[in-house]
Amino acid sequence: MSQPLIGAWKLITESWHAFTSTWDTTVRYSSWYILMAVLTALYLFLPDVTGMGLIGFVAYAAGIVIAVWTSIRVYQVVFALERKQPISAKTTQTALTLFWPIILVGLLVGFATLGGFILLVLPGIYLAIRLTFSQLSVIDGGKRGTQAIKDSWALTKNRFWPILGREIAAVIVFGFLLVAVSGVAFWIVTKLAGTGGYQAMVGTENQNPAVAGANILVNGIVQAAFIPLMYIFQVKLYLNLVKTK
Repeated sequence: MSQPLIGAWKLITESWHAFTSTWDTTVRYSSWYILMAVLTALYLFLPDVTGMGLIGFVAYAAGIVIAVWTSIRVYQVVFALERKQPISAKTTQTALTLFWPIILVGLLVGFATLGGFILLVLPGIYLAIRLTFSQLSVIDGGKRGTQAIKDSWALTKNRFWPILGREIAAVIVFGFLLVAVSGVAFWIVTKLAGTGGYQAMVGTENQNPAVAGANILVNGIVQAAFIPLMYIFQVKLYLNLVKTK
C-alpha cells in the first residue's frame, strides 16, 4: 500500500524555498526561453519574402526545439539539485539525446489525454494526472515510449485525488504569482509604449510591431525567471511519489 504523500502546503513552501535558494543556478539554464521568445517575435519584424509564411514557420519551429531542449536541461538541473549533486556541464550533457524520446512520449500522452477529453472532460483529467509524470520518467528514469507511460501510471496508482489536489493548489498559488508578475510587466511595457500602446499589445488595429514584440520578449523573460519554480514543484512531487510508492 502506498504511503501518504507530502502535504500540499508543505510541498509548495519547500518548492518556493528551493526556487529562491537556487534561482541563480536554475535561471542560467531557463534563460534560453528568452531566445525562444525572440524567435517567436521575429515574424513581426522580418518580411516574408517567400509569400508562404516560411520565415514564421522556421522561427516557430526553432523556438519549439529550443523550448524542449531547455525544458529537459532545467529538469536535469533540478533533479541534480534535489539530490545535492554538483552542477556542471556533465549534468545536462544528455539533454539533446533525450529530445526525440521526450517528443514521442509527449505525443503519446497528448493523444491519450485528448481522447479522454473527447469522450468526456473527467476521463481527460483523469488520464492527464495519471500520465503527467511520463516525461519525468524519461529524463530521470531513462524510460522510453510506452515504458515511461507505464511508469507514470504505476506511480500514480490509487493516488489520483491526492495528486490532483496538489496540482490544483500549485496552479492557484504559483499561477496567481505568475499572473501578477506578468500583469505588472504588461503594464510597464504599455506605459513605455505611450499613446496607442495598449491597442498594440492586445492586437487591435494599427498594431505596433515593436510594442507587440516587446510584449513577447517581456513574457519570455518572466517565463525564464519563474518556470524553474514550476519544475521544482513537479520534481519534488515526482520524487515523493517514487519514495512513497
